Amino acid sequence: MDASNEFDLSTAFEQWEKSNFSKKEVTPADKEELKSHILDSIDELLEKKLSEEEAFAVARMRFGDRKDWGEEMQTLNEDNFQLKKIVLLFSGAILFMFFYNLILCSNRLLLLWLDYYNGDVESNIKNVMVFFNLIYALLISIIVALYFLHKPAKWLFERKPLSPRWIIIIIIALIVVVGEERFLVPEIRNSIDNVLLEDTFFLAERYFKYIYSFIVGIGFVTIYIRYNKKHYM
Repeated sequence: MDASNEFDLSTAFEQWEKSNFSKKEVTPADKEELKSHILDSIDELLEKKLSEEEAFAVARMRFGDRKDWGEEMQTLNEDNFQLKKIVLLFSGAILFMFFYNLILCSNRLLLLWLDYYNGDVESNIKNVMVFFNLIYALLISIIVALYFLHKPAKWLFERKPLSPRWIIIIIIALIVVVGEERFLVPEIRNSIDNVLLEDTFFLAERYFKYIYSFIVGIGFVTIYIRYNKKHYM
C-alpha cells in the first residue's frame, strides 16, 4: 500500500474532533470528557490487537457523532447553565448583603477606634463620613473596570460548576458580619453622648443604604447587559 494512503490515527482523530467539537452545544468540559473516553476506548481496542484504523472505526461506532448526541447535550448544558445563572444570582444577593453589613461594621469600628484614640466625637463623625465616599468611589471604579476589562470576571460566566463550598463559606461569613453589625449598634450609642451627633451618624448610614443599593443595582444591570451582548452569559 502506498505510504500516502496509510491510516494515521492522530490525523483521523483530529479531523473527527474538528467536525464534532466545533459547535456551541459542546462545552470545553464536554469536549475534554468525550476525548478522554474515546481515546481510552481506542487504547483498549489496540491492546486487543486491532489495527489503529480498526480501533478508531469501532470507537466511532461506540460513541457516534455530533448528530447522535449533540442536540441532547445542548439541552442538558442549557439547563445546567440556566441553573448556574440562578445560583450566581443567589450568590450575588448574598455577596450584596455581606459587603453591605461588612462596610457598616467597618464604619462603626472606625468610629469606635477614633473615639478611643482622641475622644473628639464630632470631628470623628465627620471623618468617618469620608469613609462612605471612598466606598462609593471604589464601587464605581470596580463597575467601570468590569465594563471595559471583561477578562477578570469572565470566568464567572463560563460554563463551569460553582462549588457549593464557597456558597456555604459566604453564608457563614454573612451570618457573622450581620451579627457583628447588630452588636456594634449599642456600642456606638454608648460612645456618642450627644443625641444630635448620634442621629447624624446613623442618618449617614441610612443614606449609605440607599446610595449603595443604587450604585450596585445600576452596576449589575449595566454589567449584565454588557456581558450578555458579549455572549459570556
